[in-house]
Amino acid sequence: MDINIQMNEEQKKWFDEFTKEDVIPKSTVEWILSVPKSGHKRLIEFPPSCVVVSKGGTFIPGDGKLGIVINLLDDGSELKVVHCPADSGLALAAMCRPEDLRVIGYWKGLNSEKVRGILGEHDINI
Repeated sequence: MDINIQMNEEQKKWFDEFTKEDVIPKSTVEWILSVPKSGHKRLIEFPPSCVVVSKGGTFIPGDGKLGIVINLLDDGSELKVVHCPADSGLALAAMCRPEDLRVIGYWKGLNSEKVRGILGEHDINI
């Protein structure tokens, strides 16, 4: 976890449970493999369901809020982000520019190296 991120108790509890290392579901592996090659670099940078915070200027996640990357455009130019459950009972979602987001955690430990391994892409520089 990024120690520079201020989280309330509810966010911390949610974050710890969400990012706890666990088995990655087969459906997630299949989805990763279905992403067009044009999106692989961005998928490695922002793995499925990674937890993000805004670098500033985004509505979702807003200041002090946590977001989850749930999808990306085929070319990787934008990411679909929703508020995490600890921040909102609503399923607020928005398309965000990757340069406006910073990854602070990985769902079930599914980090960039694991995505790279699933894709078999050992030579992509990110």
